[in-house]
Amino acid sequence: RSGTLQSHWREGGLNRVPALAAGRQLTTMAGVPVDAKFFRHYDDLGNEAQSLTGVEGGLADAKQVLQDEQQRLKKVKAELAHNRKKQKYHEKRIDDCHNHCVKSKTFCQPCLWCSGGVEGKIAREEQKLEDFKAAEPGLVAKEKKLEEETVPAAQKRKDGLEDQNARKEEINNERLQMYEGAIAGSPSPLLTALNQAVATWETALNTELQIQAGVQEVGAGLRAALGHYQQAMGLLQQALMTNRGAQINNVLDGNEGIERMQQMQRNMMMNQAKRAVEEGASTLEYALGRIPPQAAQRHPQAAA
Repeated sequence: RSGTLQSHWREGGLNRVPALAAGRQLTTMAGVPVDAKFFRHYDDLGNEAQSLTGVEGGLADAKQVLQDEQQRLKKVKAELAHNRKKQKYHEKRIDDCHNHCVKSKTFCQPCLWCSGGVEGKIAREEQKLEDFKAAEPGLVAKEKKLEEETVPAAQKRKDGLEDQNARKEEINNERLQMYEGAIAGSPSPLLTALNQAVATWETALNTELQIQAGVQEVGAGLRAALGHYQQAMGLLQQALMTNRGAQINNVLDGNEGIERMQQMQRNMMMNQAKRAVEEGASTLEYALGRIPPQAAQRHPQAAA
């Protein structure tokens, strides 16, 4: 079993893993035997992948060529449509010169008096029409060749290269799965230790992320509670100012109706402040109850 993969693994120390040292048969995580057949298939895939080297660049080039040819076809179609439109235009002008009640009379068109009259105009229009008719077969031939040969060939080349590129990716994925499956099927002590370390750190990281999310939630709750308390303080200050206004109005023997209205406003703001304090206390209690146990253990004084 002297394949490329086997040599690579031997150089990497795979022959020193416990399974080989004990003479046991190696298998992948999926239970596939790591034997001569396994190595041959792996190396055959590698040779096939090697034969597909450069397919990515070829595919990019094929896509550009196809796009260019499609643009050429679009341009030729536009030129052909313009040609046929101009033919109809000049045919209409020639017909007008023969049959139109005004355009067929030279004396009715001063612009033609010094340019050969209607007969001269007809000759010029017929020449232009002839030029467009002469150009039409060439455009038709270009359109046909692009539609039936050039564009389909470019499309076929692109499709083929896309299939090859997909096959190359499939090969690379399969070889990677084979390699990782064989390594994982009988890991060395070092690899086992590394996997355990990774699992430990992943657990620690997940724990830290949970703590972070919990602390952020607590912080949001504390900020909300602070907002309620600040709202209550503002309401109390407004109530105090309103109460002072009522006292001044009473000292000056002011209008009792105004004084009564001020007292009602004061009472309303006091009640609103009370509700804000109660909601702040409820929010604060909920937030403190959401402190993650791990965070509380690390910072007992802050969590107390």
